[in-house]
Parts: sequence; C-alpha cells; structure tokens
Amino acid sequence: MNNPPSTPTIINVDTTCSLCGRTFKSKR
Repeated sequence: MNNPPSTPTIINVDTTCSLCGRTFKSKR
C-alpha cells in the first residue's frame, strides 16, 4: 500500500480511529 499523502485519507483515518476507540472503550 504505497499511496501519496491525501487530506481526505488523513481525515478518514482520524474519524475511523475516533470511532474505533469509542467502540473499543464501550466494548471493554
């Protein structure tokens, strides 16, 4: 996976991380 840095990609990752963290915390 070698793709150039993109703003949308970073935002998408940030949103996913936040969602994942929230779900993980709730599941724990």
